[in-house]
Amino acid sequence: MYQLEITTIIKYMLKAYCYRIYPTNVQQQILRMQLGAVRFVYNYFLAEQQDRYEKKKLHLSFFDQCRELVELKRSGDYVWLYQTNAQSLYQGLKNLDSAYQNFFQKRAGHPRFKEAATPQFQEYQLQVVENARAMALRYKDRGYTVIPGGTDIHMFLVHLTDNEVPGVAAFEALSRANISVNKISSQKNPHSPRESHRLRIGSSAVTRRSIGTQECSTLADWMCDILDDVSNEDTIVSVRKKVLELCTKFPIYSQ
Repeated sequence: MYQLEITTIIKYMLKAYCYRIYPTNVQQQILRMQLGAVRFVYNYFLAEQQDRYEKKKLHLSFFDQCRELVELKRSGDYVWLYQTNAQSLYQGLKNLDSAYQNFFQKRAGHPRFKEAATPQFQEYQLQVVENARAMALRYKDRGYTVIPGGTDIHMFLVHLTDNEVPGVAAFEALSRANISVNKISSQKNPHSPRESHRLRIGSSAVTRRSIGTQECSTLADWMCDILDDVSNEDTIVSVRKKVLELCTKFPIYSQ
């Protein structure tokens, strides 16, 4: 009798349900921003750890990294980290600290991104930079100020004050066209430090779809079309249609 009851309990304990969640476009933007920022912080401090150990044989503790993260967020180039939940960033540092503890106790190898070690990922990184350069160049050709004049990494900043484009309105207009960017504010804003006047544009996501420099240049043109008149709903609708067609042509996962 007791064995039958125990067997029944175990049967129900092993029963599980699998759900798939379909986030909205806005939720997808938030998730990408959160996860991308956590990955950036993990990778940034991993590089810091390696550099300090090679030069000074020093290791940053978790609390040292937390203090440096606060200073990093206050710097002008990384103020966009304020848009990410702080606990998520600290969890990334905890994961890095745990990885180092396992390494020191010889339970695991040195922390690193496995994907980054493959030739395919190295090719992807090079293409990310080329795509970012193509987009930045197109923005400059269209009369927008690119900070600091170009890019050698995965992203660049567009200064909107010179073109008298409101940052929030630009962000919302691009979002309605299914284009994800980050809006950034700064103490140097002549109008208000709380008012966004820069856009942070990255090329990592589009490169994941195998999109090349020609398409990225075209995409930058579409974005500039919207920024030229953020209140023109016809332009937004037209660009959104072309963006969806581009995404269909370059899907995230091949069939």
